[in-house]
Amino acid sequence: ENGAGLEKTKKRQRVAAACNECRAKKIKCDGHLPLCTPCKRKDRHSETCNWSVRNGRRNRVAEDQLELLQRRIEELERERQHSVLQDRHDAVPLPTPHSIDHVDSCNDTNAMMGFVEEEHHSFPNDFGNSSVTSFTNQIRSLVDRQSLDSDHQKQPNLPGIPMQLGSHNYTENTSSEIFDYVLPSRQRADQILDSYWTIVDTLYPFLDRDEINSRYDTLWSGEPVDDGRIFLCLLNAIFSISSVSDPSIRPERRAPSAHVFYERARDLFNLDLFQSRSILTIQCFLLLGQYLQSTSNLQQCWIFVGFAIRVAQGLGLDKPSINAQAETEERKNLMRRVWHGCVLMDRALSMTFGRPSMITAQAAALVPRPIAHEGQCACYTKVCRLAPGSEESHFFLESLKLYEYMNETLLSFYCPTSQDQLEDDPYTIYFGNLGIKAAKIILDIDNKLCAWRRCLPIHLQHHHDVDKTTIHHRQSNVLWLRHCHVRVLLFRPVLSRLCTQAACHDRSVEATMWWTLAFQYSRLCVKAALETIRVVSSVMEGREHEEIERLLPAWWYCIFYVYTAGTVLLAARLHPLIMADISEKTILNSCNTAINILHRFEQFGQPATLFVTALSALFDQVPRRLQG
Repeated sequence: ENGAGLEKTKKRQRVAAACNECRAKKIKCDGHLPLCTPCKRKDRHSETCNWSVRNGRRNRVAEDQLELLQRRIEELERERQHSVLQDRHDAVPLPTPHSIDHVDSCNDTNAMMGFVEEEHHSFPNDFGNSSVTSFTNQIRSLVDRQSLDSDHQKQPNLPGIPMQLGSHNYTENTSSEIFDYVLPSRQRADQILDSYWTIVDTLYPFLDRDEINSRYDTLWSGEPVDDGRIFLCLLNAIFSISSVSDPSIRPERRAPSAHVFYERARDLFNLDLFQSRSILTIQCFLLLGQYLQSTSNLQQCWIFVGFAIRVAQGLGLDKPSINAQAETEERKNLMRRVWHGCVLMDRALSMTFGRPSMITAQAAALVPRPIAHEGQCACYTKVCRLAPGSEESHFFLESLKLYEYMNETLLSFYCPTSQDQLEDDPYTIYFGNLGIKAAKIILDIDNKLCAWRRCLPIHLQHHHDVDKTTIHHRQSNVLWLRHCHVRVLLFRPVLSRLCTQAACHDRSVEATMWWTLAFQYSRLCVKAALETIRVVSSVMEGREHEEIERLLPAWWYCIFYVYTAGTVLLAARLHPLIMADISEKTILNSCNTAINILHRFEQFGQPATLFVTALSALFDQVPRRLQG
């Protein structure tokens, strides 16, 4: 009875709108989708009803659905703008910035050092043979092997290699949906920009100072700025690299400040920025790549520099004919500086990551390098003295030459293609598959380095006793450290093989030419490492960090050079003849100096402490393992 009553009182479900067929025949429609019940009973061939949105009071649900859809479309559009970096660019895998940060924080790798914590790391191919990671792992293997020979048992593994160098990892703000155009106060912004021109631009002259300052003043005046979005992105990139490099900012405050500007620059990315082929876009990518060298964002660093190169090629900056069409000499020189800035960054990342360079030596040489400065150049015979406000690019030009020799070294001894040729001669023991050809290549490159060093302008010669400005003093120090590092890279493969053969060394082989060359090349490698540590130590002695940073490379490069030199000294301690030739006291004193230098950089954050700990442990392990 109750069931009958319920059935009797059951009402038809009210629907907001009937299908077109039911509405035309004025019959009740239950609104079922995709086919209502009345239409289904008529055995229609169609699998769906036809619906239309009507005006009037009964279309409330349809309007609500449209409103929801519209909001969802707007959300997806905003998400698309934030995830624009997901698109592939020239077949380079390109995750979103947020996913990249997540990967990097999981990897605990650094854009300069490229350390991995364990040998079973899940990203084994991130770094190639020229990276300091690869060489450290080779030395670790030698130490472990000699430990087995001397102790007949496996010693505990060496401490994990330190992970991140540079700024701390920060939580990404994924909820931000509005582009942030906020700038610091005018006074603070002026200070940061001035610091950029003094600290960064004097080593990496990628920008046109007059053009940037003009746009900068226009921005503060409230007037429209050409390419405003791209310029704001570039300006925040300037602020980020300047903040992390500015000696006037306390070390512990730099990373958070720089990260804020980097976030603002990244939030300005959209499809238009990637499609905009302009010099501003290239400059923006180059500066972001520079900043990311100081962080743990390995993939972003590599990708942004790759973007800069591809946009530059799209503009034709790599073509002499395009450069010749520039409207003015100033514009032509800027185009050359930007293109060769791409070349410089490509070479630097190729060396630190151990990956092939994107720009071939032939392509790099097609476009003439920028001129050093206006007017007649007499800087090779007397100290460079320019009028106030004038700019000179001697340092940039000499860096380009030096990095080409470095690229030649990487292509000859660190790329897989350099191992294709096999030579059946005794030189392969110490010089690899190229055999005696490798010995000649090393000699040729070293001769080029010696000639380059002799022909430097007076104010850039490290050992020249002249009255230099602070900027020139810094430039000469940076060039000399880069030169020492290139020589380390040049001779290090031979040192590695010589140390590998030390356990089975036969005194009779010392009379051969191949062993003599290998030993002398290894000795030169150790000498270059000793010189690196000596230069950095002499500059740091008795000075505070603000003065030190005005005389040395950026702090992350200092750590990179010193740590690399320290690993070479570690290898030298594995070969008794090298220790006897250079003296154990000299090597041990320099090892301690390297550790003390890294201690001084601990004020830049926890990562430097990890490097000190790892290097100290490696140095302590070697004598204990070799002496039982």
